[in-house]
Amino acid sequence: MKKLVILDFDGTIYNGDSLLHFARFLNPLKYFGSLFLIAFPMVFSKLGLLSADRVKVLFFRIHLKGLSEQQLKEKGIAFFEKHRHRLYPKAIQFIRKEQEDESRCVVVSASCVAWLQPFCDFLKTELVCTQLETDSGGNYTGNIKGENVKGKAKIKALKQVINMADYDSVSAFGNSTEDRVLATISQQYYHCFFE
Repeated sequence: MKKLVILDFDGTIYNGDSLLHFARFLNPLKYFGSLFLIAFPMVFSKLGLLSADRVKVLFFRIHLKGLSEQQLKEKGIAFFEKHRHRLYPKAIQFIRKEQEDESRCVVVSASCVAWLQPFCDFLKTELVCTQLETDSGGNYTGNIKGENVKGKAKIKALKQVINMADYDSVSAFGNSTEDRVLATISQQYYHCFFE
């Protein structure tokens, strides 16, 4: 039997929001200042006057714009070393067991490869996530490349790399309202399973 396991990252297998944690790790002073800067855009987003993706891009521009791929990669590794303890032990055990059973385990997330890849390397999972745009010099612009991989975009991104019909069993794990869309492509959907 071919099994596929789809796992959201933030709040599902990782305790917290890795984007916020990573921004704070990069520069605590800038992080707290940015919370003030995005306060009004966040309010507009909650009122439906501004998309959440626009607020996210604003946050990316504050924290990531101008950094090189190599810089961000190095910061991502250091972040993993400091925050690895935030992976839920139950999630690690579950993933290891599924891998012993030869399940294909894929993390799908609206967070980004720079800080997620070290976690996925540790867990030996594949990663499908939001991509960041770089300029011709290889520096990040702060913009999203393609779609922000959340909600229905998670399914679209997964289907670009996985043929669901190849699997006899598909299980999905999430923790937010938007993650519940994963139930439409799985036989079993589990909510807040590893907490």
